[in-house]
Amino acid sequence: MNDTDKKLRGKLEGLFSDLPASTEIELASGAPPAEAPRASTALSTGEPSAVLRAVLDSVDEGILGLNGEGKHTFVNPAAAKMLGYPVEELVRHSNALWHHIRADGRPYPADECPIHDTCATGASHRVDNEVFWRKDGTPFPVEYATTPIREGGRLTGSVVTFRDVTEREQAEETLHQNQVALQETSAQLRMLLEYAPEAIVIVNTGTGKFTDSNENAVRLYGLSRKELLKVGPADMSPPSQPDGRLSLEASMDIMQQALKGGTLVVEWMHRNAAGQDILCEVRLARMPAEDRNLVCASITDITSRRQTELERERLLQDVQACAQRDQLINAMVARVRGSLTVEQVLAATVEEIGAALGAARVAVRLDPADGNRRGNGAQ
Repeated sequence: MNDTDKKLRGKLEGLFSDLPASTEIELASGAPPAEAPRASTALSTGEPSAVLRAVLDSVDEGILGLNGEGKHTFVNPAAAKMLGYPVEELVRHSNALWHHIRADGRPYPADECPIHDTCATGASHRVDNEVFWRKDGTPFPVEYATTPIREGGRLTGSVVTFRDVTEREQAEETLHQNQVALQETSAQLRMLLEYAPEAIVIVNTGTGKFTDSNENAVRLYGLSRKELLKVGPADMSPPSQPDGRLSLEASMDIMQQALKGGTLVVEWMHRNAAGQDILCEVRLARMPAEDRNLVCASITDITSRRQTELERERLLQDVQACAQRDQLINAMVARVRGSLTVEQVLAATVEEIGAALGAARVAVRLDPADGNRRGNGAQ
C-alpha cells in the first residue's frame, strides 16, 4: 500500500469518529462523479481504487458518496444493508429516498437538511438526533457526519458516514428507566424510613458511627441529624449496660453478630443528649453495600412497656395473695360448719391462723368463769 492509499484509508476510517468539521476530501484526477455510479467504488479512478474499495466493503459504518445534486455516486455494503435497499436501486436515487421525514413525522425540507447543505455549500456537519428511513418504511435512529468532496478545488459532492444507534439508544433508555426506578425506590424507602413508628438508624460498623437516621431517631436521641452523623451507638449509651457489660465492647460485639446475617433482637440501654437513660428493644440486620459494612437498627423505647410489665407482675402477686387469703377463709368456714361446739370452732380457727402464721402448734382453752361473768353481766 503506497502513501496515497494510506492517507485515503485513514480519512475514510476516521470519517465517523475523528473527522474535524473542516475536513474535506479531494478527488484525484480521473472520471467525473457524474459517470454511471457503481457500488463500493473508489474516490479516485487511479491506482488506489482497489484499496479504497476494500476499505469501503470492510467497515461497519455506512458510507455514501453523493454528487452535487445529492444523488449517490457510491454505496458501501454496510449502508445498503442498514437502509434495506439493493445497491443498484440506491445509486439511481438521491438522499431524499431515505432522508425525507423527521423522527416526529414532519416533512424534512431540503433547505433544512445538513446533507443537502454540505452538497450545496461545502459545510461539514455532524448530527446525532435524526433518523434515516428503510425501504420497508420504518425509521431507525442514526448518528452521521457529512464531509464535502472537492475536485481540483471545485465542490462536487459529499461523503455521508453513518451508523445505526438503535442499540445505543435502547441501552440509554434502559439506563434511564433504571435510574428513574432507582430514584423512585430510593424515595419510597426514604418515605418508609421517615414514617416508620420506630427510630431507625444505619450504622457503619467500620467507623462505629451513624450514617443515616429518621426523624424518630432525632427525637429519641435529642440530636439533629447532622449531629447524629458524628456519633454512634456507644456514644449514645451509658458507660455500661444493666447486665454489667461495657457499652462500647457490647455494641461492637452485637454489630459483628448482626453482620453474620439474619435479624438480631436485643435490649439496650440508650442515653439521650439530656442524659436520660432509655431502655430500648433493638432489631438489627445487615444492609447490602459493596464497600462498607452497614447495619440497620430499628429502635423501640420500651420504658413504658417495662413499667407496665412490672405493674402487671405486682398485680398478679396481689391477686395470688388475695387468693391465698380467700382459700384460708374458705377453709376456716368449712371447719366451722363441721364443728359441733364453740370450743371446736375456736380451736379450728386458731389452728388455721397458726398454720398461716407458721406456728408449730396452738392450744386453745375456754375459761368457764369468763362465760359465767359475761352471762351474769348480761342479766
